Amino acid sequence: MRKGVCCIVLSLAEQDNPIKFNTMTYARFSSMDRKEALSTLSFRILNNMTTTYQYIKYCAEHNHTYRISSDLFPLITYDKANVKLEDLPDYHKILVSFDSIKDLIQSRNVRVSCHPSEFNVLASDNENAITKTIKELNHYGWFMTQIGCPLNYDAPMNMHIHNSKGNLNDIVKKFMSNFQRLSDDV
Repeated sequence: MRKGVCCIVLSLAEQDNPIKFNTMTYARFSSMDRKEALSTLSFRILNNMTTTYQYIKYCAEHNHTYRISSDLFPLITYDKANVKLEDLPDYHKILVSFDSIKDLIQSRNVRVSCHPSEFNVLASDNENAITKTIKELNHYGWFMTQIGCPLNYDAPMNMHIHNSKGNLNDIVKKFMSNFQRLSDDV
């Protein structure tokens, strides 16, 4: 049985030249002029792709599985930021990094999964939360496809139900109904 790495490889993140993920809050993003904000966000996402590659490489070298971080694409699915990957100055480099990750996964046979944030709740009673969840899950499903993950149980996406209000059967029906609204990548 393989061991797995959950998002962060501490030995890489805590070395002298740390390899770690970058994030960006909407408050920081919106405090900058748009061009500077997009440039900063672009740099951080490109860094996150490089970090992902290094972590998957580590997993390949140690025969581990890897669970993708839920923080790879700060603000990309956040409506107020109004940002698409195509808007980023490093867009083409980011796409090339997808191919590098895909080649690594396939050549080294690394099993990859993802666990989008616990704030993604398909069984929510709040339609706005469901809409945001669908957008986020579709984005991560798209990304998993871009990096060559199969659309089966070999590359699972862990999702939370997070609703304890009401009858369990009704909660499950709501989850399944909203699950049907997701893209085929999910």
